[in-house]
Amino acid sequence: MLSSTDLQLQRKALEQIPFRFLYRYQCSADDCPGHRQSIVDWEVVALYRNVREQENWRDLIRAKWFDQMCGPDRDTAFIVGNQHQHLDGFLILGVWWPPRSDQLSLGDLSDV
Repeated sequence: MLSSTDLQLQRKALEQIPFRFLYRYQCSADDCPGHRQSIVDWEVVALYRNVREQENWRDLIRAKWFDQMCGPDRDTAFIVGNQHQHLDGFLILGVWWPPRSDQLSLGDLSDV
C-alpha cells in the first residue's frame, strides 16, 4: 500500500534558461512595422535542453522552429496572449502549424 509520502515528488529548483527565443516577422497588414515576440512555449525550452550540448544547437532550434514549423508547406498561426500588467505586449504561447492545403476562396464558389 502506498502512503502519501511515497506519492510526493522531489522538488527541484527550476532551471533558468540563459536565452530568450523569439520570432521577428511582418503580418499581412499593409502598414505593419514588424513584430518581435518572445516564445514561451515549453516545447522550445525542451528542445533547447535536448540539444544544448551540441555545437550546432542554434541551427537545430532554427531548423525546427523556423524552417519546419513556419515552412512554405505549413499554414502557421501563433497562439498569443498578454499579461494584465502589459496589455499591449503579446507573447507567443504556442504555434499551430498544420500542413498547408488548397482551399476554395469565396470567388471559387460562384462556379459550383
